[in-house]
Amino acid sequence: MKSNAQKFGFIMRYIIEKESITGCNYKCWHIRCAGIKVAKEIFNKTYGARRIFR
Repeated sequence: MKSNAQKFGFIMRYIIEKESITGCNYKCWHIRCAGIKVAKEIFNKTYGARRIFR
C-alpha cells in the first residue's frame, strides 16, 4: 500500500519512517485522498502531509 498509494492519489498519513516528523505513531488505516499530483509530491519529499495541508 505504502509504495503504490500515490499512484492513485492517496497518501498514508502516519508512516513509520516519519514518526519523528508527524509526532504520531504508525497507523496503517490513516489514508487520505490528496490527488495524484500532490500525493506523488508528498511521497517523493522528506516532509509529511501536514506541511502541505496547512
